[in-house]
Amino acid sequence: MVNKKEEALEKIIQLTNNALANPQISADKNLNDLLLRIRNEALSGEVFYDLKKELQPTVSGFTLRNNFQTPSELLELLTLIQTPKCWSGF
Repeated sequence: MVNKKEEALEKIIQLTNNALANPQISADKNLNDLLLRIRNEALSGEVFYDLKKELQPTVSGFTLRNNFQTPSELLELLTLIQTPKCWSGF
């Protein structure tokens, strides 16, 4: 039986693989590098709340450069990589 954390990690790995296969996303070096880091952390079974702070502005910049269009994989990743309520940011 798979627990919720493992399900989320599997989904994140799937979404990052799909996003990295997108030519527009792979052409954006910052976004591509960040997605590779997210995928590698997910593959190692780690929780990566700190990457949420990097992912949001990186996706926003990509969206601006991409005629205000955001691939669904990126939108789903933003919702999956959640900052916990107790996290202060320090």
